[in-house]
Amino acid sequence: MAQSIQFCLSILVIVILHGCAPMAPVPSAPSASGNAGEHPSTEAGAIEIYFADRELDPIEGIWTWDKNEYQVAIVKNNTGIEIEYDYVGIVIRTDTGMWKSGQIKLLLNSTATDTIFTGVYFAGNQSRTNLSYFLENPNLIKVNYDFGTGLPLLIRDYPVSRSSGIASRNGAESHGTCFIVGPNGTAITSHHVVEGTDNIMVTLSDGRQVPAVVEKSSAANDLAVLRLAASTPDYLSFTSTRSVQVGDQVFTVGYPTKSILGSEAKFTEGSISALSGIQDEASYMQVSVPVQPGNSGGPVVNYDGNVVGVIAATAAVETFYRATGSLPQNINWAVKSDYVQLMIDDVVARPIVTSRSEAIKRALSAVCQIAATH
Repeated sequence: MAQSIQFCLSILVIVILHGCAPMAPVPSAPSASGNAGEHPSTEAGAIEIYFADRELDPIEGIWTWDKNEYQVAIVKNNTGIEIEYDYVGIVIRTDTGMWKSGQIKLLLNSTATDTIFTGVYFAGNQSRTNLSYFLENPNLIKVNYDFGTGLPLLIRDYPVSRSSGIASRNGAESHGTCFIVGPNGTAITSHHVVEGTDNIMVTLSDGRQVPAVVEKSSAANDLAVLRLAASTPDYLSFTSTRSVQVGDQVFTVGYPTKSILGSEAKFTEGSISALSGIQDEASYMQVSVPVQPGNSGGPVVNYDGNVVGVIAATAAVETFYRATGSLPQNINWAVKSDYVQLMIDDVVARPIVTSRSEAIKRALSAVCQIAATH
């Protein structure tokens, strides 16, 4: 009996000692000066030390947690620490007592998809968790792990991105959506998709790849008329925006984030939220149709099969969050069809369709994808 009690006590001691073993300390990045403990604790200091005078990768920059607990600098991993990782997230400032500037909060590795990263997240208690990071757009990172308070979101502070357009850019090439509006090769897209380029290739819904040139363009209304070197028997016609109402159901078809979602056209639907844009801009309307990078230039279509607008922009996440304290949900804008028709010399009408499926089929046959080399 005494031996049994002694054995049980020995097991208990082992369990207690194991449970109380300290976690491995969170690594700290070496300081720029080489002096221990010297790390930037301000955004300006981090910019000067980590980012000055060099070109940054898309994931690099200064990021703040959506609840403002941490601000980190994500930089290429030249620290000599955790060398198997491509990037490190170094704490600049924090409102929590367990962390200090210079400690490594994130570790990231690139994958075959340029917006997905694998790596490590050091939680508030400094425990180490393997997970994935998603660069949802140039200014927002989603962390694919719920620590009990929801999925952390990281919002970009630096470098500042001022564009609210939603073309998808890969290096010197931009991708977007266009749609055919006549049988002789006339197409519509967004100005920001083709701005500054004379090398445009369009892929039609039947798989044909044809060159295109910009025939007309309006930066003010973010519209461009393209001329394709091909016949285009499948096309969309317009209805006046004066005939639409708030609450009308609409949809779009386009080519968002091809590197992740693939090359097939994607359908999303929603409604007309307002008949004006930001600060009551008259040439735009607000729609709740979900859109992603690459949807720019796509048609907003009603269930009569006619175009009522052109997808142009989405709410900038970081600006909206800082102004309201919440993340935007399907707040997007389209240029009204009346402004599009003014740029087309010969508007060709088509009869309205009689079913939802016919409207979607007509749009699918008329949309095209753009690759513009800058």
